[in-house]
Amino acid sequence: MKLRIAAAVLATVIFSTGLAQAQQYTWKLVIPANPGQPLYDQSVKQIKEEIKARSGGKMDLNLFAETAMGTGPEIVQNLRAGVVEMHWQAFAITSSYVNDFEFTSLPFIFGDREHFKRFMATEAGSALLTAAEAKGVYVMASNLIGYRFPVSRSKLLETPEDFKGVRIRTMENKMQISTMQALGANPVVLPYGEVYQSIQTGLVDGFFNDRNAFEYLSIHEVAPYFTELPLFSLGLGVAVSKRAFDALPEDLREVVRQVITEKAPRILDRQWKYNVEEEEWRTTLFKKQTKVADITPFVEMVEPVYASFVEKHAGSKKYIDAVNASR
Repeated sequence: MKLRIAAAVLATVIFSTGLAQAQQYTWKLVIPANPGQPLYDQSVKQIKEEIKARSGGKMDLNLFAETAMGTGPEIVQNLRAGVVEMHWQAFAITSSYVNDFEFTSLPFIFGDREHFKRFMATEAGSALLTAAEAKGVYVMASNLIGYRFPVSRSKLLETPEDFKGVRIRTMENKMQISTMQALGANPVVLPYGEVYQSIQTGLVDGFFNDRNAFEYLSIHEVAPYFTELPLFSLGLGVAVSKRAFDALPEDLREVVRQVITEKAPRILDRQWKYNVEEEEWRTTLFKKQTKVADITPFVEMVEPVYASFVEKHAGSKKYIDAVNASR
């Protein structure tokens, strides 16, 4: 009898060990895009499939569009708790819980992608990642994917004077609101899903965002005037839950780290080309479009926004100084 019990216990140990060795990890990757859009489809091919292949099938990703996963604050809460493990996260969302990221929402802050890379290579860039980690998130890859360009229902917005009195939709973002006020516009905070109808009915006159947003919302139908003015840099990074990542076995942590390090920059490069370098979409979508050759008058108009921001957030000065030194 004792031998049979011992054998049964040994079999249970072996079986349990086998289960542990064969444990599967399925993560959720939340994406600010929908199937059929470049960011979503490239994430399937270059991140989901690579992680599954390199892990020998021990790890997989389920992909979700942001619109299917709740509001930005809800996604952030779930990411930090490890309920959502990975998120293609816009800097505007990161700054909602990592205060050090707030400066990235300043108008005209980054000249281009290379400028951002130079900044991230500085001590201030490293400090930015450390600040995110302290809030429970590893930002493993990041760069600019474009700018938030303005569109209008009635005219091009080529000069600061063109903004005066214009009702422009903004996020619930202090920087966007204060920038519009500095330019003489009237900011109107509205949910993303209400932008089309609000322009159509005249509740607002304009909107600013990137190609993805314009195409997804069919904005050209109600706001046919496009101005290539880089009001706000649009940054995006792969935010990984620290809790979920640290809970992985070391071999899978290395797989996740390698895939993101290798593949995410290529996806970000493609997004930049899609939003900025490809130009045909602008003439195809919009009735009229133009490019502001000299943004100096705008930069001068928003100087008070910078001064006020640094006064309220003294710790941001090191980041802004590093940005300017990297130009």
